[in-house]
Amino acid sequence: MRHSSLSLLATAALSLLALIPAAKVLADEKPALPMSIEEFKLYRKYQDALGDPRIQKMEKAKRIPAIAKSLKTPDKKLRSAVEAGETHADKMGPMAEEAIRKALVGTPFEARIKRVKVDAVAARVIAYVTWLPDAPEAYEREACLAAARVVGASPLVDDVKVEILRPGADLEVAPPAEPDFLFDAVITASSASRIDESKIVDFAKTRYLKLFEKVKVKE
Repeated sequence: MRHSSLSLLATAALSLLALIPAAKVLADEKPALPMSIEEFKLYRKYQDALGDPRIQKMEKAKRIPAIAKSLKTPDKKLRSAVEAGETHADKMGPMAEEAIRKALVGTPFEARIKRVKVDAVAARVIAYVTWLPDAPEAYEREACLAAARVVGASPLVDDVKVEILRPGADLEVAPPAEPDFLFDAVITASSASRIDESKIVDFAKTRYLKLFEKVKVKE
C-alpha cells in the first residue's frame, strides 16, 4: 500500500514537472495581433494608392478592384485587409512599441534609453531606439543588441534605426536641423535577425556592424 502511494506521488510530481515548460511557453507568448502582418502591409499600400489621382477619379466601387490589380493581389484579399485595417491598423504601431520596450528591459543601456518609437504609417515600418552613451567602445555592441532585441520583439518592423545621442543634445529639433548623435545607423530586419546575442561581444565590430547601413560615428 505504501509503495503504491509513493508511486502515485512520483507520478503526480512528474506530471507537474512536465507542465513547467508548457507554462513557460505560455508566459513567453507575445500578445496576439489584431490583424496579420500581411494584412497590415497590404492595407498601408492600399492607403498609399488612394492618393493616386487616377484612383481618385474613379467611382468608389471601382477603386478596390483597380488597386488590387495594381498590387497583384486578389480583390477578396484586399477587401479583407481593408476591413481589418480600418479597425486595427493604427493599433499595430503602439503594440510594436510596447513589445520593443519590454524586450529592451535588462539591456546594459536600459536606464539610458531616451526614445522608443515605431513609425507605422506606411507599409515599410521603421523602429527607432535612442539612448545616451556609456563608453565609446560599447557603441557597436549596444547597437547590435538593440537591433536584435527589436526584431525579435516585433515582426511588424522592417528597419531599425539605432541612435546614440550626445549627452546634453536635444532629441527634438526643428527641421532641417538633426539631433546630435554620436553614433547612428540603420539595419534591415532580415539583417538584424542574423545577429546572435551570445556572440555580440566577439563579433560586434568585426562582423555584425557590417550588417548596418548609413553608419555614422562622431567623436
